[in-house]
Amino acid sequence: MRGFVTPEVFGRNIRVSSANAASAIPVCEYTLAVVLFSLKHKWRLSGPRQGPDGEAILPPGAYGSTVGIIGLGTIGRLVAPALGRHDLRLIAYDPYCAQADAAELGVQLVDLAQVFKESDVVSLHAPPYNATRGLVSGDLLEQMRTGATFVNTARGELVQHEELAQVLAKRPNLRAVLDVTDAEPLPPGHELLQLDKVVITRTSPDPSGAECRRLGACVVEELERYVNGQPLQH
Repeated sequence: MRGFVTPEVFGRNIRVSSANAASAIPVCEYTLAVVLFSLKHKWRLSGPRQGPDGEAILPPGAYGSTVGIIGLGTIGRLVAPALGRHDLRLIAYDPYCAQADAAELGVQLVDLAQVFKESDVVSLHAPPYNATRGLVSGDLLEQMRTGATFVNTARGELVQHEELAQVLAKRPNLRAVLDVTDAEPLPPGHELLQLDKVVITRTSPDPSGAECRRLGACVVEELERYVNGQPLQH
């Protein structure tokens, strides 16, 4: 939305509303499914292989395992309580989130390196700012636990893809689930496309089918509030 809404918009006292809150719900649902699937290491059974790929690593499962969340914005704040309904330890990195807010979400704030060191699954939900471009580096990925999974449903440019490919090639016990890439799609022959430790789903959490009606309902409800002189929610 930042590409369309500039300071000049607010300089003209134009109020702006977004259906982002409704759009975040299917992303949260997708993230929950992927995280739980990853904690059980079921990606090993996907694809052309007929069974486990031979790695003698026990899956951590969804009891007492650690999930790291990077970014506690609109989506991160949905993902945390969704995961919190399971017996998981939740840690997060967000330099703009207050300790009290994190505690209310059931999340322990830690530094970025600690998220990668301690998590069985790391889920990326940071916003695409200049400061977050290339946020996820090879050095961070290299610190991940044996058997851990990295999940990106945010933006491809937040991850240094060449370094991700190098780490995954070096450490076959890691996996990555990428719903977004940089570029999209990846060019033929890209290193990540050659690795069976990478699952690329290509924006599958985007609202689809009947989910699009949720976006419409969100907009209509907001317009009704505007017409009736009520405060806008979004």
